[in-house]
Formats: sequence, C-alpha cells, structure tokens
Amino acid sequence: MGTVLDHQKMQKKVVQIAIAISLFMHVFVMVVKWQPEIENSLRRINEKVTKIRLVEPKKEEIVAEKQKALQKKMNLPRQIVTSEKSELDLAPVPTRFLSEKTQVADRQTTAKKIGAFKEAGKGQKVGSETLQKKVAKATKKAKKAKVSLSALGQVKVPDSVAPKMEERELASLGLENGREGVAGFARNNDYVQDIPLGDMTKLNTTEYKYYGFYHRIKQRLEQHWGRTLQEKAQTIAKRGGRVPASSDKVTALSITIDQMGKIVDIELKSSSGVTEFDEAAIDSFNKAGPFPNPPKGMIVNGRAKIEWGFVVKS
Repeated sequence: MGTVLDHQKMQKKVVQIAIAISLFMHVFVMVVKWQPEIENSLRRINEKVTKIRLVEPKKEEIVAEKQKALQKKMNLPRQIVTSEKSELDLAPVPTRFLSEKTQVADRQTTAKKIGAFKEAGKGQKVGSETLQKKVAKATKKAKKAKVSLSALGQVKVPDSVAPKMEERELASLGLENGREGVAGFARNNDYVQDIPLGDMTKLNTTEYKYYGFYHRIKQRLEQHWGRTLQEKAQTIAKRGGRVPASSDKVTALSITIDQMGKIVDIELKSSSGVTEFDEAAIDSFNKAGPFPNPPKGMIVNGRAKIEWGFVVKS
C-alpha cells in the first residue's frame, strides 16, 4: 500500500516538474521568438529619433512653410512687384509675388524709401551732416501736409520739398553690400503687406510671363499719378475738406483694353472712400494710355483685362 502511495506521489511530482518545465520552455520560446522583433522595433525607433535629431530642414523648406502659413492666414492675392536681384542659389518657394525672375531671398524686405523703383547702390549708409540736415528739414515739412501723397504705393516726399543734393553727395550714399555702379539708396513704390521695411527690396518671386507689359504700364502711370493726386489734394484743401488718417485709402480698378492697347473701359471695383482719390486713379490711367502691344495671351475675344490698385497713406 505504501509502495502504491509512494509511486503516486512520485508520478504527481513528475507531472508537476513536467508542467513547470513546459511553462518555462513556453515562456523561453516566447521571449526568444519575440526578442529579435523587439530589438528590431527598438532599433527602428532609435533610427527615427536619430534622423529627426540629425537631419535639419533645408532653408528653402522653412521659407516655403512660412510662405504657406502666411498665404493661408492673410489669403492675399498674387501681386506683380519689382525686386532687386537675389544672389542666392536656392530652389523656388511658394510665394504670392510675381516678377521678372524666380528667386528666393534670405529675408524678405521692401525699401523704406518711397519712389520709382531703384536698387541700392554701393557706398556709405550715413551721408554728410549737411545732407542729413536737408533730409530732416524736407521730411519735417512733408509731415505738415494734411495729405501725404504716394507714387503708386506709399508715402512720398513731394518733389517741391525734396532736398537738393549735390552729385558728389548722392554718389557717396548707399550700402556696403549695394550694387556696383549704382548710386544712392534703394527705393520702391509697390504697396506690399506684411513685409518689413528695410534698406533693400528683396522678395521671393515667381517669374511672370507678362511682367514686362505690366512694368511698362507702371512706368507710364508713375508719370501721371503723383501730379494728378496733388491736383486732387489741392481741390480737397480748397473746399476745406480733410482726409481721415485712420487707414490707407485704396482704389481698385478693372481696366479693359483692346488688342491695340487702347482703353475701352475703366470700372471702379472698390472705392478708397475719397471721391477725389478715386478720380485721380481713373484720370491717371486715361492719361497714361494707350498701352501698345499687349501680349496675345492676354487677349480674349479682342479684349484684355487689367486689375490695378492705387494707395494713398494718410
């Protein structure tokens, strides 16, 4: 009897040991089976982390993302502008600016001096003491005017109070990194939003095949807009009127020309809120026209449409 009990106990221990060995083997096999996959997963995670840390985004990618964010935020229309040439050899980026060439700027700025477009010349940024006094005097006199005039864009010191500079003084002015063979500071009269003022006009631009035609129109308008606006400002002053200084005054026009470049119609798309300023914009276009040789690609059913904006900062 005792032998049977001992035998049963022995069998029970064998079974328990077998079960224990079986569990151990299963766990061991499981670990062995999954260990390479765990190690591979950890290795892949480490590789991803390493890539994130070591691979920095390219400069043009950063610029592109900023441009996309700006366009999404502001929902600004594409705009034809004039810009100084960029020396950077970077891939094109999305931009709202159209111009003569596709280019990327390291930092976008627009010239703070207002006038017909001009590149920054190579020279000294600070002129003579006499010249600085002339500029300060002219600026002070201009600020006293009730209406600040513009040349297709921003505030411009009227020619009648502009400082008279000697050629040698003008030739000495410019920037250390300005263009050789050019004298004086950069100027621009494009009205661009959300671009900081600087010593140069440096913008991200995309080549626009009709840029040349628009540039010719702009050059013609520059001959009439300032003078016409001055006349309208005098009309406002004579009747004792004043222009609210709360915001920029923007007149938007839609101009229709025929295939010969003659003006067929001018539509006021949006008013500046000042009748005389709207009239100045329309009169300037009528005086500047016709605009010969419009590109054939712009002509549809014998007509071409041009959108243009005039701004007066008050």
